[in-house]
Amino acid sequence: MLADGTCQQVDRCLFGLICRHSYEEIWVTDKNGFTVYVNPACERYYGVKAEFFLGKNVRELEKHGYFYPAIAPLVMEQKREITHIQQTCVGKVLLVTASPVFDENGEIMLVIENSRDITAFEEMRKDFANSSSVVRGYGYSIESPGEVINDPWVMFYSPSMRELRTVALKAAQGDVSVLITGETGTGKSILAKYIHRHSKRASGPFLTVSCPAIPESLFESELFGYRAGAFTGAKYGGKPGLFQLAEKGTVFLDEIGDMPLSIQAKLLHVLEEREFIPVGGSRPVQVDVRVIAATNKDLSALTASGRFRSDLFFRLNVIHIHLPPLRDREEEIAEFIGFFLRRLCDRYQTTKVISPKAVDALTKYPWPGNVRELEHVLESLFFTCDSTIIREQDLPEHILANCGKSVETSRHRNSRSSTKRAPTRAFTFTKEELLDLYNSYGSTYKVAKITGLSQSTVYRRLKEVIRRQKE
Repeated sequence: MLADGTCQQVDRCLFGLICRHSYEEIWVTDKNGFTVYVNPACERYYGVKAEFFLGKNVRELEKHGYFYPAIAPLVMEQKREITHIQQTCVGKVLLVTASPVFDENGEIMLVIENSRDITAFEEMRKDFANSSSVVRGYGYSIESPGEVINDPWVMFYSPSMRELRTVALKAAQGDVSVLITGETGTGKSILAKYIHRHSKRASGPFLTVSCPAIPESLFESELFGYRAGAFTGAKYGGKPGLFQLAEKGTVFLDEIGDMPLSIQAKLLHVLEEREFIPVGGSRPVQVDVRVIAATNKDLSALTASGRFRSDLFFRLNVIHIHLPPLRDREEEIAEFIGFFLRRLCDRYQTTKVISPKAVDALTKYPWPGNVRELEHVLESLFFTCDSTIIREQDLPEHILANCGKSVETSRHRNSRSSTKRAPTRAFTFTKEELLDLYNSYGSTYKVAKITGLSQSTVYRRLKEVIRRQKE
């Protein structure tokens, strides 16, 4: 509170003094996502001076890996205050609350973010999670209530995915069955978790059942449990089924198209009556769970051929969400690349970046294995590429061949570099690659350390590139 009569006399100097000495980060963006103010507290979170961010768009900063995700665009889209977990390029975990500021016409003119460092808390949470026992069995797993999902396999960057998110959030508000379809590796299980985490069942367990992994003879007892003495080898006292373990939560039936017909009828009964009878039991057990199913198969064709029950298909298909393949959302490939590399660097305590030309080549590849294939390719490049920068010629031959690049040229470059004396590091980085590194790390000192160049050389080359861009 201020003394009476002084509110209107507080000038910008005092306001700036207050913000500069705030221990928590204050970040202000305009209606287009450009940074108009950030206080010095940000330097602890990103390792970059506050002045570096002024005038830069938060979407571009997110793309270059300074933080993930950008919160301001979410506020602008939803027009409400949002609190979200954010990860930074130096490994910090932030709790960000972003609030919109509206003009007299009800339009957003500013977004103000307050960020608090919760890295220590997050590390304690992870330690606790790692020490907790994990339920394992025939192709199923249970996720503990409240566990944070930090896997970005489902990104909402492209227009089609932003539309999909709207449908997913609407599905989360209800309690009906959801059917998720899409090719292998598109992130169907992650989308199912996203729906669960935004539903009223978020405090309950999320249980995944991999239908192809369970032998048909064990399917019924695994899903619905059994009573003592139900069969030879049964545990004393019986065993609860997976539906019981998921009480008040969500059961995710992955690859539902591989579920045996004999079990489909029992599942239909559970969906309609909310009860089942365990193997060897005589009394029904009431259950309160939500079912989300996923498949990469055409259930309509399976229904027509008699391999999938039509009544179960209609019961599951109350809300249908189709995940498009990665090749149909090229805008997100660079986002995935940035995330997976940051995660690998953090996990193995090292630094590795990727050149713009390599990103361009990866973007043009059709990715038949979708996000899962992209992740595995980046893991391979991370360990097999000797340089700090992953370049276009380092990419696998099948990727270069399928994105219009010459495999023979790549082989020639690699063989030539292996037979001749290796060039000095001063000639292995183009000026554009140095600029890309600078945009990622925001410091000529860090770029010099990564590349082996002197800091003065880095500064001189960056100055030349920036001057050319202005001309």
